[in-house]
Amino acid sequence: MAQTAPTTTDWSGRATRTLDTLLERRPAAADDEQRDHEDDALRRFVVAAVAMDEVWTEGARQVEELEQQAERIRDDVRDRTAVLETEQARAIVDLLRIRSAEELAALLGSSVEQVRELERDAQGTLSVPQPRDSLPA
Repeated sequence: MAQTAPTTTDWSGRATRTLDTLLERRPAAADDEQRDHEDDALRRFVVAAVAMDEVWTEGARQVEELEQQAERIRDDVRDRTAVLETEQARAIVDLLRIRSAEELAALLGSSVEQVRELERDAQGTLSVPQPRDSLPA
């Protein structure tokens, strides 16, 4: 299941903890004004770093969701294509029962060899068990 991005409170807490750690590590500043500027810069640095981490985490979650959606779409396209290939194969077989390969080639504007290839493909398609949601004959 996809995880939701942490709330502002979650990452503000992380930023505060990180900032506190950095402030404890630093050497004493020369004066109060320098210390204030350093505090401000460290605060902005930490907030930006934590926010970037959250942005990357959210981006990765979105990419994963899109990849899953893409796989579902590919599966759907494969299933629908299989159904349509079966219908096309049935139509070719039916047409070849009505017309000769030569007549069908002329009707379709193709060569007799292409019609024979369609016929072979149709026989192969129809000899393979079809999905249950196939179109009726």
